[in-house]
Amino acid sequence: MNYDVIIIGAGPAGQSLACRLNDAGLKVALLEKQPETAIAAPQYDGREIALTHLSVKILNKLDVWKNGMQQHATEMLGARVIDGTSDHTLAFERPDQQLDALGYMFANQWIRQHLFERTKTLTNVELICGQSVSDVRTNKEQGVVCLEDGRILTASLVIAADSRFSQIRRMMGISAEMNDFARVAIVCRMKHEKPHQQLAWECFHYGRTLAILPLSDNECSAVITLPADQAAAVQEMSETEFSADVQRRFGSRLGNMELISERYA
Repeated sequence: MNYDVIIIGAGPAGQSLACRLNDAGLKVALLEKQPETAIAAPQYDGREIALTHLSVKILNKLDVWKNGMQQHATEMLGARVIDGTSDHTLAFERPDQQLDALGYMFANQWIRQHLFERTKTLTNVELICGQSVSDVRTNKEQGVVCLEDGRILTASLVIAADSRFSQIRRMMGISAEMNDFARVAIVCRMKHEKPHQQLAWECFHYGRTLAILPLSDNECSAVITLPADQAAAVQEMSETEFSADVQRRFGSRLGNMELISERYA
């Protein structure tokens, strides 16, 4: 089967590109090794994504933002950065007060789900799920992608959108430099007593970083970045101990804090 473009990986990057190429009238194959049910209704994974105005502009062009996605947005009006135990903060505000927000917070699952719903409506994109790529190669004329079920796809361009640890990149012999910082990020949702005033906080405590990101009502996303050898101890804390620890490290700025989701590392 021949296409203009083959995209390997139907995450947010792959699906966004497929939407854009569809508008250009190109015949596209979008490959995903997970079953369609998994990408049609992605599960909450703890990740809350901050979107800039440029990202929203792109999503508008893809007919995703106003067609359902906007309702899941939490507006972020400003950001504060703390260094160590200093009483001073670095403040970021909206560059233009006519803008409704500095940025927008989204659960990763909503980005993925709304992009999938848009992808399913595309007339020039064929979504092929539940198939791993067994081989990929290129020559002067085309790219060739072999699927595990024996199908062979060809295209003028093959795009690897299968994460930063791309197996397709490795199959093609393309090198990459990686730097392992030996850090783990633990992410979760928390409720708190005081309103967050739609501010995001980044606390650079030496050896450990804490981000508090505003969500709807009196809820936030907590992101704890710490040395990998300390992650297990934090994961093993009781919910009460964990909540009290985050509250203490944040200086009780939001009053009492309570864990309301699973902790994801």
